[in-house]
Amino acid sequence: MRRVVRLFFDQITKLLWIMGRSPYMKGRKLYLEKCGVKFIGEPRFIHYSARIDTSCNVELGDKIVISANVFLLTHDYSLTTAQRAIGEDCAIDSAIFAPIRVKDNCFIGLGAILLPGTILGNNVIVGAGSVVRGEVADDSIVIGNPAFVVKNTKQWAKDYNNKENIKVHKDNK
Repeated sequence: MRRVVRLFFDQITKLLWIMGRSPYMKGRKLYLEKCGVKFIGEPRFIHYSARIDTSCNVELGDKIVISANVFLLTHDYSLTTAQRAIGEDCAIDSAIFAPIRVKDNCFIGLGAILLPGTILGNNVIVGAGSVVRGEVADDSIVIGNPAFVVKNTKQWAKDYNNKENIKVHKDNK
């Protein structure tokens, strides 16, 4: 039944997507709130293919962007495998559950994965395909698997604004 409800809401979300950003984001936020995601402010955009695991708390800040095929994963069952590897007898599976927090003005690129316990500070950019675990400081740009800091967000923006022959597209509201 839960799967049917999710498929129904996925279809509604795609329909709202076609209607435009404003109705889409209102519907997407409402759906995620019903699933247990806590919002601190208003998201700029969350793609309909982004998957947010609500096995544990997920808190999303103001003006965030979550791109397509992003996963926010709050549980990890690999612990049982590790316990068996050291000879422990595990009659039942063991799991780690840890919340995810994305603070204000963050961008999470296409296909990125945030693992249990991840905290993104303010103004963080996560590069496409990155796998992030742990705490990422404010104003950081992280890329890779495992993700590591490559630049400061504010300095990158200043440098980018000074480049010549670069066209910047600005969306209308």
